[in-house]
Formats: sequence, structure tokens, C-alpha cells
Amino acid sequence: MKKQLLLTFSFLLFLLLLPNISKAEINIGNEKLYNNLKGKIILRVEANGEAYYIHPDKQKMYYLGRPVDAFLIMREQGIGITTHNLERIRMPYDCSDYNPNCNVSEENTILANKQKGKIFLQVEKNGEAWYVDPKDSRRHFLGSPANAFGLMRELGLGISENDFNKMGNYNLKTYTNNEYGFEFKYPSYLEIKNNKNLEIDNIQEFRDLKNDCMTNLEFCANPTPLISLSYDNNFIEELSGDKINFNGVDFFKTTAAEMYHSESYKTKKDKKLISFTFWIKNDGLTEKQIGELLSTFKFSE
Repeated sequence: MKKQLLLTFSFLLFLLLLPNISKAEINIGNEKLYNNLKGKIILRVEANGEAYYIHPDKQKMYYLGRPVDAFLIMREQGIGITTHNLERIRMPYDCSDYNPNCNVSEENTILANKQKGKIFLQVEKNGEAWYVDPKDSRRHFLGSPANAFGLMRELGLGISENDFNKMGNYNLKTYTNNEYGFEFKYPSYLEIKNNKNLEIDNIQEFRDLKNDCMTNLEFCANPTPLISLSYDNNFIEELSGDKINFNGVDFFKTTAAEMYHSESYKTKKDKKLISFTFWIKNDGLTEKQIGELLSTFKFSE
């Protein structure tokens, strides 16, 4: 009986120490945000300070929940390095205090800058883990769960829920137009502004207009859409442009003059014309995200 209780307790303890698998690894769909944040530790300041490590080479982020989670995940993502090469990457404090003979050469600086955001395991010792801060290319020791958790809080970059949701793990909303008979899904961080007089819906990033008007009067007067959606119920002309099929629906792509930085995708059924215009200039969606959005488009039966 005692043996059974011990085994049960050991199993429960094992489960308790496991990272939260549902949050442990998340794909990042937004390439632009990924390139800006890769290698960094981000903190969701509006969600209890939840922390995530953005992998510097894979378009993924890892949830760093509790100290033990942070320690295990950051070690799991580590790659081996020799002591010689590790010592070429400086630590946060003055190099002369750490190693009077260290060589802060241009070659070493170039090496350190190439390792930004990486986690190294010192294979010639006891596999000690080190994190290279993208901000200054200095290495930090991840000695224990407490060290790793403290470092995460010290070096973490705060991020709003709006920006976090843009990274690709956002929910999808469904837009339905019963009059013209179609629907599609779009990211939850966007909102649709309807203009029935012009038969155009503007899809734009959700913002706090009060705050934006304090710093950007032009935006306040004329909010810039990410996507303009227009439609026509009596269109008889043939469509032109590059033909692209998204999930069984043919779209025709055209690109506007360079000064407008926009791309349009048009499709039709009978006399119904639906046109999406993506304003690439204004921090627009990537080609991948455009494809994902248009792949959800369908005409009503």
C-alpha cells in the first residue's frame, strides 16, 4: 500500500513539474513582428506578465510559465558551444573584471552579434546554459530555475495584448454579407468599418482613437484601413490580372502604382463582384496572411 501511494505521489509530482503543454510552443504567423522580436523574451503586461521566448531561428515562441518551466524550456532550446567560443562572447559587466586576458576584437564582436537571442549549452563543462541578450550581445548565465526566471523578468520586453494577438495566435472572426452573399474570416485584432453609401467596408487595426488623436491628428481625421472591401451587384465585365486560386475560388490580382503600395484581389459569381484591396504601405498583412484570409472566403449557397 505504501509503495502504491509513493508511486502515485511521484507521478503527481512529475505532472506538476511538467510545462503547460498547451501553451509551451506556439507558431508565429506574423513575419514582420517575428523579425522585430526574434531572440527576445516578451512579457504580456496586460495578462499577468506571462512570458514567452521568441526563438531566433524558428518562427515559434515558447511559454515560460513557472521558474521550472522557464528553466527547462530555455535549456531544451539550447545548442552546444565550446568554452573557447563561449568566452569570446562578453558578459554584462566589464570584460576586464571577468577575464583580464579577454580579447574584445572586431572578430569577437562579429561573432557575438551573430548569436543574438540564442541559448548555448557549455558542452565541455557541465552543460551550463547561457542566454545571449539581443539588445547588447552579452551572455547571461542560466544557472537554476530561479536564475532563469529572474533573468526573464529582468530582460523581458513588455508587449500589449493587441500586439501579442497580431503574432499569429489570434482568434478569427467571421464577416458575413447577406446582401451580396459571401463570407470570410479575419483576425480578431482587426475591425470592419462599414460605409454603405460607397458600398465599401474598411477593415483596419483596432486602436484607441482617443489616444491616437493625442499623437496623430492625421490618423484621427482619416483612419487608414489595412483592407478595403468593395462590391458590385451588377458587374458584367471580364476580370483581368494574375489569376490565383484560394480554396477553390478564383481571384484576379492587380498591383496599383508604386506610390499607392496596394494590391487588389477580385472575384465574381454571376454578376456579383467582390474586391479586396490590401494597403501594403500601412503596415499591411504579409502575403502569407493575405492568402490565409482569402482562403476562408466563400460565396453563400
